[in-house]
Amino acid sequence: MKRLYELTKGDKFKIQYDSPTTVPEYSKNYVFTFDKIDGAYGVVFDEDGNTQYLSAYSAVIVVS
Repeated sequence: MKRLYELTKGDKFKIQYDSPTTVPEYSKNYVFTFDKIDGAYGVVFDEDGNTQYLSAYSAVIVVS
């Protein structure tokens, strides 16, 4: 398991839902693309290209 703040720009990942997170349930199967950490939040893009702000400590699963 990794935390969002451990990723590098362009990494693709899914949220690990058995840990506390601020991501809505509807995005459970989304593959996000990491952009950067901005304070306590990570800036990421969802599959539709929308910018999302996730907690930097969110547990993630890196996908290839």
